[in-house]
Amino acid sequence: MTATATTEKQGRYSGRMSRYDFWMRMIPTNVLFGLTIRLIDHYYGVLIEKETTPLIQELETSAEHMQPELVEEKTWNLLMLTYKHLLPSLGIQTLLMVLFIIISSPWVVKRMHDIGMSGNWYLLWVFAQLGLLSMGLLAPIVPFADVVGMLLYILSGLFILICGIKDSQYMPNCYGESPKYAKFYKLPQIPRQ
Repeated sequence: MTATATTEKQGRYSGRMSRYDFWMRMIPTNVLFGLTIRLIDHYYGVLIEKETTPLIQELETSAEHMQPELVEEKTWNLLMLTYKHLLPSLGIQTLLMVLFIIISSPWVVKRMHDIGMSGNWYLLWVFAQLGLLSMGLLAPIVPFADVVGMLLYILSGLFILICGIKDSQYMPNCYGESPKYAKFYKLPQIPRQ
């Protein structure tokens, strides 16, 4: 195999990507997946509200006059009705999130290579997304789960924003030539640190 054939054959995670290419791929993908997840969330939220509203009203009006065992049973039924629709919603959202991670991970890794960072830092974002999903599952029973989920959402958004805003390294690095500046200068490669 010749040297030119080796350099032309790049893997999904090798090389560098410019900011423009990164945003032209990430923005439509984020919008598509975000809208799909919001529609699924809204659909199951309406189902949960429709089925749990009568139980909530019954508990609010007559909980003082009921026996404690009956109140506990109705509260348990309310929780089961909530999870009956919450689990399929979170299952679909988890599948969509995994699909989004599979689709977008090469772009983020290549963008990180372009700014001189290792692609392994992307795993922090993946763990934040998984934490966000688990907080959605625990929200009905764990206090402050929604706050932790919102913090993870903000941190993962900041990671992608910083990754997409920082300018390319001017010179070639161990991941390849700069997609932005390579057309202007052919400079020696920076050794990997």
